[in-house]
Amino acid sequence: MRLMARALLASGNSGQAADLLRQQVDQFSLDCESWSWLAWVELHRNEPAAAWQALQAPGCPGSQQEASRWALLEAVAQRAAGDAAGVAAALARVGDRSVMWPEDARLRAGLEKLRDPVWQQPLLASVELATGGTTNAFAGSPTDTTKQGEESLLARLNAAASLRAPRHGPVTPLVEVGVRGHGIAADEARDLSYLELAGRLGAELRLGRTTAVLTYRRDTLHLNQDHSLYSEGQRAELELELPGGLVVLAGGGHRDFQDPWRTRQELDAGVAGTLRAGGLPVTLALAGRSFDAHMPVHDQRGGTLTAVTSTSLGGAWRARLGLTVAVDDYPHSGGWEGLVAFGSAEKRHDTLARLSLGAIRRLGNGLQVGITYEHARRWSSIEEGFQGSFSYREHRLLASLRFDLDANPWRRGRTGGDHVPLDHGLGGSAGGFGEERVRDLVRQDEDLRGDCGCSPH
Repeated sequence: MRLMARALLASGNSGQAADLLRQQVDQFSLDCESWSWLAWVELHRNEPAAAWQALQAPGCPGSQQEASRWALLEAVAQRAAGDAAGVAAALARVGDRSVMWPEDARLRAGLEKLRDPVWQQPLLASVELATGGTTNAFAGSPTDTTKQGEESLLARLNAAASLRAPRHGPVTPLVEVGVRGHGIAADEARDLSYLELAGRLGAELRLGRTTAVLTYRRDTLHLNQDHSLYSEGQRAELELELPGGLVVLAGGGHRDFQDPWRTRQELDAGVAGTLRAGGLPVTLALAGRSFDAHMPVHDQRGGTLTAVTSTSLGGAWRARLGLTVAVDDYPHSGGWEGLVAFGSAEKRHDTLARLSLGAIRRLGNGLQVGITYEHARRWSSIEEGFQGSFSYREHRLLASLRFDLDANPWRRGRTGGDHVPLDHGLGGSAGGFGEERVRDLVRQDEDLRGDCGCSPH
């Protein structure tokens, strides 16, 4: 019967579906699942009084799954009535550990996100694979090399996962892991291929509509060399998300390098937010950094401004544009130490600009594909040192495949053989570019992430 009701709903015959469900509950008054279907259909038909009558069925709800559904349907009804307090009260009866059917878990996620834009599922994960080519395989190397101009094929990996505990109050523990890989095919630059492994452990604190995340981070960077460990960092990091979406980032700690002269204390901070310009959402990030190295010649002060926007191209395609400008000063460079470190007795100042233009297509079920062109150029005051020039140009073209997942692993409950999923038409899956929170964009996007206080390199 519920299969037939679902088919009628899908074909737009909600009135016939309601009549069929009324016949069912008239004959089987304790069929609470059918009562819940009838309540949903009446809400779909904009008949709230009939929906509330169905939710008052004697003897219902009769199971834990049904109790969760009742709370969610009441939240839908209260939302339709414009009662925000009623929505919050109904959703408070359903938690991460509640027993519910899978489709109700998705309904809960959708309702929570409508009520609270910063709400997220306990488990978030993403994997992105990209391949393509570059005109300068040495550009942007973590070793700060002066080598130039080697064309090469590239492959990149970016994977991350975050898991928080079930919510029980304002403080929630969380753990995160991340992997970033950059592979270079050209023999001359292959030893600069790298793999970064990172982990964070901390807690999320909810203070009204403000969210603070305080974590301890440890990361290692490995190069494709005999002695692979290039750097190792330990940092404390703070992310503060304010009402309206403004995000403040700060971090600091110690980083050991293979070259002991570069071993340093780090301090960085940034702010990011979204505004609309010409009808387009533009995410802006401004960051500053201060690195104090073991040898002062490697001390570094700098700042970065990044802007990223996207627009629909029709269908499932979106265009994405990113622009980054970074300025770095080495205040104690020059002299004999500068000759050793940078190959020049001149003071070192660098300015980097990077433009990226891409197209992204969502395939559904968390999958998306994209193609991106990037052009980067760095101007350095050291153009003719005996090590070479720190200025460079690069053109890069990449094709990518990405998968995003959000889920609730703490949800309890199994689906019986006679259960027919109710299509609520409101899911909680991860959105595409232009729908994410600013904090997620800053941490996921390659342009925003590099110098916003959320990555040490």
